[in-house]
Amino acid sequence: MPVVSVEVVVRVRVVAWWALSVVVSAVGVSCTAEESEAPAEGEGEGEGEGEGEGEGEGEACGGTCGANERCGSIFGPNAEPACFASCSDGNTPCQTATGLEGACRVIGGIDGSVCRAQVADLEACGNAANAGCVGDDAVCAFFPDPALFPDGGGVCVTGCQADADCGDAALGCTNDLRVSVGGVVQGVCVPANTVLDSACGRVAGELILCTGGLKCFIEDDAVEGFCGEVPAEP
Repeated sequence: MPVVSVEVVVRVRVVAWWALSVVVSAVGVSCTAEESEAPAEGEGEGEGEGEGEGEGEGEACGGTCGANERCGSIFGPNAEPACFASCSDGNTPCQTATGLEGACRVIGGIDGSVCRAQVADLEACGNAANAGCVGDDAVCAFFPDPALFPDGGGVCVTGCQADADCGDAALGCTNDLRVSVGGVVQGVCVPANTVLDSACGRVAGELILCTGGLKCFIEDDAVEGFCGEVPAEP
């Protein structure tokens, strides 16, 4: 599985607003490979699918798992474990403990097969979501802002350098979120949003970011802002 460095966004003061800016790095791996290799060691919140430290009786999950659930991690031993629905037949359709449609998989470190979903870019991923990411280049990155990134903060993202890298005319490359792959910092593919002053942030429950050279500016303590031009250096 290819190892990538995932840089995490926090809010940084710009003029009278907050702009999304990259400051923290982490380690993750592609979320579509077989769950047989442990992710690379590294600091931070980004994790990739691999061997977990699952505990069949749910002790690591505080005894919260149901009778037909197992406690474990599909994102390596350093990720907080969660409860996964048990299943019996490999790679057959099933429903995750979080209510998603998934597939029954055998994952290293978890005793028995469990149901795991795969989700699209900008959808919630991670152990708490019982989900990895669709796409060979997608990674599950974890972000520290619970208002903008609920459900444990995990979001699937695909890196890009330009709009064309996203392979779809409806998508654009934003620098509101970025990942570093092989030491090369990239933006991520999101639905195109190039209109000045259009809404961005967490809008009606959906994460909307800015493309076309615009940045998302959000007031302090708010989750919704506007797409604006980056102020010139003084």
